[in-house]
Amino acid sequence: MDHKVIMFMMNVITYKEFDKCTNKEIAKSIYDALVQTNEGSKQIQKAKANILVKKYELIKMEENEDFKTMFSRFQTQVSGLKVFQKRYIIVDHVKKILRICPLSRDPRS
Repeated sequence: MDHKVIMFMMNVITYKEFDKCTNKEIAKSIYDALVQTNEGSKQIQKAKANILVKKYELIKMEENEDFKTMFSRFQTQVSGLKVFQKRYIIVDHVKKILRICPLSRDPRS
């Protein structure tokens, strides 16, 4: 069984990933190597999460940006935070959106 899994895994990964797995003999060790390569260590994941939190905190509406575009960027940030289990409640999102929208914006646009 392990041989079939190894053959399958070796056929679906990139050459760069394959290079990191060639010295592995069991499927579990190949899987662990791929996880480490693609997700990084816990320290790297924490750093990525911190970067996303900082980007979320600093997001603002650009000068000539419409609300729809800004909201799309905002949703992308929120989705990224969810991947790293950094969750905010809906009220936080609403407050954030209200803070980043300029006061001079025409409400009809």
